[in-house]
Parts: sequence; structure tokens; C-alpha cells
Amino acid sequence: MVWKRKVALLRSLNRPVDAISQLTLLLDSFPHDAESWAELSDLYISQDMYSQAAFCLEELLLLQPNSYFVHAQYAEIIWALGKEGTALKYWCRSVELCGELFRGWFGLKMVTSPPRPFSILRYCAKAGGMQNPIGEEWEG
Repeated sequence: MVWKRKVALLRSLNRPVDAISQLTLLLDSFPHDAESWAELSDLYISQDMYSQAAFCLEELLLLQPNSYFVHAQYAEIIWALGKEGTALKYWCRSVELCGELFRGWFGLKMVTSPPRPFSILRYCAKAGGMQNPIGEEWEG
């Protein structure tokens, strides 16, 4: 319990590297603590350490194989690492476990749709009134 409080304190003080080191010490002693694996993956994601976050989510999937949220989160990380085929499997599993999970359906749409470069940037630019850096008009 004291370790978890220390990690929470380090996180609130914006010291994620120290929090990560304390969580790894905690997980060395208590490897079956699913909450700590989830917290560690969140810290790794905040530090843009996606391969380490993927490992933490894999461990979490071993502890909670029927968690649709963890499947979707793992798929997002794997997709960010460029492994679309594996991400598709985990998004399908998350939708299979919970058909109402919008996050899973949206992930399936992202993987199966043809890529549209800069479509999100264009939408955000139109909404925020940004100009195209090239000087051309944004396409609809």
C-alpha cells in the first residue's frame, strides 16, 4: 500500500520517471497486481514509450483476459507502433467482448478504411480557423 501511495505522490508532483522506477520495483515484488500494470502503462504512454506500454498491457491482458477496455487500449498502442494486423485482432476481440464499445468500433474503422493523409489535420484546421501552410484552400 505504501508503494502505491508513493507512486501517486510522485505522479502528482510531475515526476513520472521516479514513478516508473517505483512501479517497476513494486511489480518485481507483486507481479499479479493488475492495477499497477495499468498505471505503469499509462505512465509509459505519457512519456511516449509505446513499446514498454505495450509490454505492460500484454501483462495486463494475461491477468484480465476478458477486459474489453484493455484489448482496445492494447490495439491502439500496437496500431501506433505500426502493426495494423495485430491491432485489428485486438480491436475485433474488444468488440466481441462488448459490442457497444465505440472505441473498438472506431479502431476497426481506422484499420479497415483506406488511409486519408492529413484528413484529421484538415478538419481541426477548419474548426480552428487555421490556414493551410502551403497556401492552398482546404478540400472538403
